[in-house]
Amino acid sequence: MRSICKNTNIILSKMNRLVIVLTLIKIAYGLVGYDCNGNHLNVTTISLNSIGDCSIQPTMTETQDIYIQLLQLSEFEFTNVRQCKVQITRIVYYCGMHSHTSAVHNGFAEYLHETTDQQCARMHQDGTFSLGPQNLIVGLKDNATETRSLVLAGKLTDDGSCQGTQYVDPYGSWEKVVVQATVRISLKSAVVPVRIEANKILLKSGTVCTFSEGNCLDAEDGYTYWQPQPPSPCKFDQYDVLYEGIATKIQEIKTNRESAQPVYALTTQEVTFALIKTGEQPLCGYTLLSTEHPK
Repeated sequence: MRSICKNTNIILSKMNRLVIVLTLIKIAYGLVGYDCNGNHLNVTTISLNSIGDCSIQPTMTETQDIYIQLLQLSEFEFTNVRQCKVQITRIVYYCGMHSHTSAVHNGFAEYLHETTDQQCARMHQDGTFSLGPQNLIVGLKDNATETRSLVLAGKLTDDGSCQGTQYVDPYGSWEKVVVQATVRISLKSAVVPVRIEANKILLKSGTVCTFSEGNCLDAEDGYTYWQPQPPSPCKFDQYDVLYEGIATKIQEIKTNRESAQPVYALTTQEVTFALIKTGEQPLCGYTLLSTEHPK
């Protein structure tokens, strides 16, 4: 019995000490931050017990709904191009006595036939192309390719007889010959980007041409034409209209003579922006307000 009481007193004595130790421990609050700018350790102690008073002066602002156009400098414009590619594969035969035919020197040739702007426009508009009075090709379609067999010079009949004539092309000239050809015509039209500042037009094939010239030869799609636009002195074509309508102008009211730059803001489901005015730029009777955005 005495042993039990003695053990009980020992346990109570240890509990009292534990309670006393716990009551002496204060709860501390700390703020831990990590500096990730470098490999060196940066230790800073911040006291959370003595915090100074924050004296923040209320900012007075006035708002006004105004009509604006939000513009952005455009690197690219777009223009329509039409392309015509006429590939001719022709064979020249000498037509001799009794309609006997024989090969001639340079009788085989394959080349790209040159088409003018007017010819290309007619192919796109009317679907027709002429390679001489007897060779009118019809039924051409935009963004399609047609292949036709023609007799470019002389005459051939179903019974195998021939009648030769004179023929001249960039590869030679012949007398008393018959010329057969396979003509492959491809028409394309597209909207392609134009780099205004660089005066370059970028075709679908990757070919880059001088925009102001109005035409060039595309190795893949043939002779290409477009309408070059004269440069605007005001350069209005170099801006894209991102938004046009009502926005809120927010201006801070200051007691001193210093004037704060206004903020133009809008928040809708489609458009959200808040831009600070940084300067003004006159342009052909208009005043453009520049913002902190680089464009």
